[in-house]
Amino acid sequence: MFVPGQGIREFTVWRRSMRSTETGREGLSGELAQIGTVRGTFSYASPEQIQKHRQLQHPVLHRIVCRPKDIRLAAPAEGGTPAEALRPGDVFEMAEDLRRFTVRKEAYDIGDLGHWVVFFVEEGS
Repeated sequence: MFVPGQGIREFTVWRRSMRSTETGREGLSGELAQIGTVRGTFSYASPEQIQKHRQLQHPVLHRIVCRPKDIRLAAPAEGGTPAEALRPGDVFEMAEDLRRFTVRKEAYDIGDLGHWVVFFVEEGS
C-alpha cells in the first residue's frame, strides 16, 4: 500500500557552464555548476509520449513530475516561474543513487494552471 509522498525523490539540478574562447566565441564547457534542487516523482514516459518526442527528435525515456513550489533554484527566475528557468540541457541528478538525467524539452505545465510541471528527460549526462 502506498502512502502520500512515498514516491517523491530529491534531485540536484546542474547546468553546463559557459566559457569564452580566446577569440571571444561563447560555448559550453564540460563543467557542471549546481543551480538548485527539485523534489518530484520519477517515472517512465508512456509509449505514446516516447513516440511523440522521437518524432520531434527529442528522445525521452522518463518524466519527472513536480509542483512549481518544489523547484528551488540558487538564483531567482528572471521574468518567469522557476520551471521556466530550467531549460533543455540541464542535468537532474537523483540524490539516492546519483543517476543523471538530461532535460530534453522545456517544462510542460499540465493544463496551464501552474499546479504541476512535467520535465521529459533522458538518462545519461
